[in-house]
Amino acid sequence: MSSVTREELERRFPPTDDPERLANRWQVIDLLLAITPQVKQELHEGGVKEGVETGELKATRSALRRVLAKWHLTLSPDQDARIETCTDLTVLQRWHDQALSAASTWEALR
Repeated sequence: MSSVTREELERRFPPTDDPERLANRWQVIDLLLAITPQVKQELHEGGVKEGVETGELKATRSALRRVLAKWHLTLSPDQDARIETCTDLTVLQRWHDQALSAASTWEALR
């Protein structure tokens, strides 16, 4: 896309909260997706993959917190934030496994 075209689109479609304008934009998006089915498919596949990854992170965080609670290990606000902001599934799974036999939250989250 040329910079002129991009600038024109940005000028024609500035940020808005107007429900009518937003509805019109959805119609434009639907039309573009209808005439480019490969893009629609890629977006769908990417969204599904992203949704699955997000769900796995959420479930693993929840499982980790349940194990810690079961062992009466209390998270500090910093530790809880560390779990919540972790986006590496492998790290969360490692913490979960460590929590199964940890004597402290520090030991679980090392």
